[in-house]
Amino acid sequence: MENRVYNFFEKFPRWLRVVIIAVVILIVIVLVLKYGGWFDKIAYSYVGRGNKYLENREYSKAMKEYAFAVALEDLDGKAAFEAHVRRGQIFYSKRNFNEAVREFEAAYKLYKKRKEIQILLGKAYLAVGRVDDAEKVLSKALEQDSGDAEILVNLGKTIFKKFEELERGEDYLKEAIKINGENQEAYFYLALIYLDHDENLALEKISRALDLPGDLSDEARSVHERIMEMQNDKLRGREEKEARAYERVLIGWTYAGVSEYDAALRKTAEALELVSEYRDAWILKAWIEIEKEDFAMAEDSLNKAYRCDSTHGQTQYLYGRLHFKMGEFDKAHDDFEKALNLGYDHVSLRRDFAKLFSRTGDLKEAEKQLLKAHAVDSKNLEVGSMLIWLYVENLHKTQDAVKLAQQLDKIHKTSRTRALLALAYFYEGDEKAAEVAAGEALERDAEEALAYYVEGLVDGDREKFEKAVDLDFEGEVAKRAGELF
Repeated sequence: MENRVYNFFEKFPRWLRVVIIAVVILIVIVLVLKYGGWFDKIAYSYVGRGNKYLENREYSKAMKEYAFAVALEDLDGKAAFEAHVRRGQIFYSKRNFNEAVREFEAAYKLYKKRKEIQILLGKAYLAVGRVDDAEKVLSKALEQDSGDAEILVNLGKTIFKKFEELERGEDYLKEAIKINGENQEAYFYLALIYLDHDENLALEKISRALDLPGDLSDEARSVHERIMEMQNDKLRGREEKEARAYERVLIGWTYAGVSEYDAALRKTAEALELVSEYRDAWILKAWIEIEKEDFAMAEDSLNKAYRCDSTHGQTQYLYGRLHFKMGEFDKAHDDFEKALNLGYDHVSLRRDFAKLFSRTGDLKEAEKQLLKAHAVDSKNLEVGSMLIWLYVENLHKTQDAVKLAQQLDKIHKTSRTRALLALAYFYEGDEKAAEVAAGEALERDAEEALAYYVEGLVDGDREKFEKAVDLDFEGEVAKRAGELF
């Protein structure tokens, strides 16, 4: 037998025999390492390093370490599970929800019964609109722990997003509040559910949400303002059927204002069932479709709104938004001009007109539009930010940038406004003031990407730019910082 094997190998050239033996030895080593637990130890070391980077908010470095851990395929899958979870959480925090879903699904395949991954995957499914999948996986989590407020809140959100059996969603959210009476998210979505049929109760719940700390304070404020407007204006001077349709449009705008687009579209459909040629419902529908980049449907809705009323400035403005997003800049320019001629002189139009002029290189005209918008609403942070960037990067009006940044920071007192002031100081040539303001911005929020960007400009530290990219992900600050490291 040994002679036959020997004679078989003798048929191959010597170099090939050496290669075969080396490959066999390598395979044996890999198998010994893998099944001897060495790969597990190495995988865990990668996860450990990734966790340290994550604690320091060095997300790019953390992602690389977790990727190495996943590649090793440890025997029990625990290191890979944790690595997938951490990668998913980073993607989720950066609003890259599709990648988050992929990572959480990979973790779920490894340990399906863990409540932690069921909740994370359910939330990610909700973020990408897969509400049926979200309900399935969250229901499994609830079977494990019926007293978990986070599961109950997310199931309540799921039912609201499906906009079916709202009573069941209400029950989930009420149960969550019994467990945790300080849950802002539960009150927020309970208010959205009540808004469909009980305006006063919705106002009560959204007021409670406003009183509580949480990530939905801005959205809660928007809903509260909308409900107050509805109560003041809803039925004035309208016939019964039109009043009912108008009520649904107002509710739809409230939902759309907090990015609950599917719920808003249901309200427009209800309005159009009552009044088929209802201009305001077609306008709301078009606005949502533009936001969702469903351009063909948006154009159809705008055409119907135009047929209802060809002299309405908002319709013409939305034609401009549509054409701008489609890259048809000449058409967008004409649409914006027509909207202004029809008397639709709003901050949003001036802002979008400025974006158009910036894209086409007419920076002086962009400045004019932004100044007109700022004159109408001097507190508007988006308009103010656009002006500051335009001043420091293109028009070299650094004194104006500093003055405007000071005004915005005095009004808003946020980490971003302080960082904008730091940016203006840097371009004004006062690096010391820029460094101090950037540090103050980070005291307000340790994850303020623009503050790290300014610090990078001041001291030329490549890692500061990398940190800005990590924190801002795919935003405007990240794009600028990415060009510098």
